[in-house]
Amino acid sequence: DYPNSKELPEEQKKYNKDMAAKYKISGYPTAILMDDKGTTFWIRVGGAANKEEYINDIKTGLEKKEEILSGLAKANSAEGMEKAQLLDKILKSMSQDLKELNKNLEEEIISLDKDDTLGYAKARQEAVIIAKQEADFTDFFKKNVYSLMNEQKYDEAIEKLEKYMDETTLAAVN
Repeated sequence: DYPNSKELPEEQKKYNKDMAAKYKISGYPTAILMDDKGTTFWIRVGGAANKEEYINDIKTGLEKKEEILSGLAKANSAEGMEKAQLLDKILKSMSQDLKELNKNLEEEIISLDKDDTLGYAKARQEAVIIAKQEADFTDFFKKNVYSLMNEQKYDEAIEKLEKYMDETTLAAVN
């Protein structure tokens, strides 16, 4: 906890910082569900539109606890494609926030699934392409459109955007 209304002792600040680093806390509030051995099986980062949504998400995590933990145990003793399939099933059961912290499971599936039967390698390649396209578009927009919009030269800005979109669509097709 990092309260705004009171000063914490240095020892508590250090503990909080260490726990935030250990559990890779990326936002507040964060709820981490784990078993008595400390194995995390559900993470919820951030609040919710209402308390029912938040509580339902935590309930979902508790309902999936056994599926995830037993799946992990089975996967630890499996090999090859069987292990990849078990890890795939586990990932599909995890909260999105926990998936983000378990990219290593995707890497393991990719290394085990040589023929990409489960599609993780293809999805990873597509994500890289999309990220590059987003970065290129953002760069183009900042360099070519943003100032025109600020100068209220909307027609010119739209023209540049249309030309960019036409060119990048043609490049993607070819």
